[in-house]
Amino acid sequence: MIGPFRSRTWVRWRALLAAVVATVATLGVAVAPAAAALPLSRYYSLESFNYPGHFARHANYLGELSTVSSQLDRNDATWLLVPGLAGAGVSLRSKNYPSYYLRHSGFRLRISRSDGSRLYREDATFYVRRGNAASGSAWLSFESYNYPGRFIRHANYHLWLHPIDRTQLFKADSTWAARPPLA
Repeated sequence: MIGPFRSRTWVRWRALLAAVVATVATLGVAVAPAAAALPLSRYYSLESFNYPGHFARHANYLGELSTVSSQLDRNDATWLLVPGLAGAGVSLRSKNYPSYYLRHSGFRLRISRSDGSRLYREDATFYVRRGNAASGSAWLSFESYNYPGRFIRHANYHLWLHPIDRTQLFKADSTWAARPPLA
């Protein structure tokens, strides 16, 4: 009984995976990472496409979108782009908390120190894609390594990992410019 159950389950999972891949392709998600245009081991600040002057930052360990005015704000909005902790893609390391990385947990973005687990490494890894809202090398989107089709986006000034949809708002909320570091 176990053998046939595993076989049917495997066939269902393969069919589901094929459907997800096909859906992502029809939504226009870039297949190839754009990371080559963004050098690693450098600091960046990520400015929102649709909220100019607002940057992805951490505050109280949570990912937020805000303007910056103080030195603390500038430090919180500065990230070191490093090779992905999961062995592919990229990871974003906090400038002012150097052992903390941006990761998702419960689809909310936050910074936390690594616990050494595979889950942590995967949660803190993203693929850099062409911007969902704008083409050109200046605009980027960050797709989750372990949740393909989900992108870092801001909503109500908080950073989330949301599934891609066809709305212009989603595209704009999930598009960023990698600017010179604020700190």
